[in-house]
Amino acid sequence: MGVNNMHVVVLGGAGAMGQVVVLDLLDCKEVSRVVIGELDHSRAQAFRNRLRDDRVSCVAIDAGRTDELAGVLAGASVCINCTQYYFNKHVMEACLMSSTDYVDLGGLFHTTRKQLELYSEFVEKGKLAVLGCGSTPGITNVMARFAADKLDRVRSVVVRIGSVDRAAATGFFPPYSLDTILDEATLNPVVFQSGEFREVPSLSGEEDFLFPDPVGPATTVYTLHSEVATFPTSYSSKGIERAEFRIAFPREFLEKLRFLVSLGLCERDPLIVKGVPVSPRDVLAALTARNASAQAPDDCDIIRVDVAGTQEGKPVHYVLEARVRPHPGWGVSAGALDTGVPASIIAQMISKGEIRGPGVYPPELVVPAEPFFSALAQRGIRVETRTEISNVSELVDSKRRIV
Repeated sequence: MGVNNMHVVVLGGAGAMGQVVVLDLLDCKEVSRVVIGELDHSRAQAFRNRLRDDRVSCVAIDAGRTDELAGVLAGASVCINCTQYYFNKHVMEACLMSSTDYVDLGGLFHTTRKQLELYSEFVEKGKLAVLGCGSTPGITNVMARFAADKLDRVRSVVVRIGSVDRAAATGFFPPYSLDTILDEATLNPVVFQSGEFREVPSLSGEEDFLFPDPVGPATTVYTLHSEVATFPTSYSSKGIERAEFRIAFPREFLEKLRFLVSLGLCERDPLIVKGVPVSPRDVLAALTARNASAQAPDDCDIIRVDVAGTQEGKPVHYVLEARVRPHPGWGVSAGALDTGVPASIIAQMISKGEIRGPGVYPPELVVPAEPFFSALAQRGIRVETRTEISNVSELVDSKRRIV
C-alpha cells in the first residue's frame, strides 16, 4: 500500500486512548482511511459524528472473534490495538490471517511474553508487530534504546513514572485503564535484579524520589509492566543486570487504590449477594464510570528512564525525561495523550517503511529513537537527556534537549 494511502484500523478507537490515536492519525495527510472498531457501535458512531471527517468509518466488532476481525482488517496497512491487553493475541492472530501489520499499547509482562512467541508466524507472513507502543511501555522503551545504543555495556535500566492530577484530587479517577490499574495493583510485579527475574509483592518497594515539577517529591512502587519482560532479552548481549519499573501514583489515588484492594473490590471472581453472583471488580468499574469527572483535564506525567553502563570504558549514567501536559485543542489528558500519540506515530512509521520487519518486536529493537522523538516533539512531547560521566575524580554533567 502506498505511503499516501494509509488505511488504519483502530480497535477500541472510541475509548480514551483510542480517541487520541484516531485524532493523531487524522492530522496526517497520508492517512486515507481510519476504521474505528468497537464493541459499542453507538459510542464509536457518536465519536465519528464529532470528528466530521469523511475518512472515518465505524464497525461493530468483538476483538475476541478472530475470524470476523480478520475480515475487518482485510486491506488495512496496519492495525492499532487499543483494547484491553487480554485480547492482544486474538488480534495478532487476526492480523496474521489478514496479512496486516500490528501495533498495541502493551501486554503487562506475561501477555507480552506470549505475544513474542508469534515471531516465526509473523516472519512467515512477512508482517511486522511492534508491542507496547504507548507511553510506558512505548516512549520508555525508545528512551532506553537512545541511551543503550551509545553504550558498550548496559548495566541497568530503571523506568520511573510520576504524575499529578489536580482535577481528580477529590474523587477516584484512574489516570488510565481501570482494568489495567487493578491488575497492576493485584498481580505480583516482576523485577530483574542481579541478572535474574523474581516476583515481588504488588505495590511494594517504596522509594522516595524527586521528580521535576509539578510532580515533585513522590513515592514510587513496583507494578507489573512489559518493559521488564523485554529489556533483559534486548540487552543481554550488553550484559544487563537490572531492569525495573516503578510508578508514583498521585498520593491520594494510591491510598484509595490500596484501600479498594484491601476490601477485595478489585477481585474478578463473583460473590453471591442476595442469591445473585456479583463481580466486585465489575461493580467498581460501573461506579467509577458513573462518577467520571466532567472537568477539563489538569494532569501532568513525568516519564523518566535511567540507563547506566559504560561508554569507551568509562561509567556513564543517562537520564531521559519527558514532561507531558494535556492537549488544549483536543481536550484530552496528559495520560491519554502520551499513550495514544506514540502508537499513531509508530503505525505511521511502519506504513512509511521507516520501521521494517518482519517479526514481533518490542520498540527498543526497531523504533529509531531520534526520528521518533522528533515526531513526539511536533506533538508537544519533548524528550530531554542528561548525561553523567564519572571517571575517578571527574564528573561531567550536561543537559540538552534532543529535538
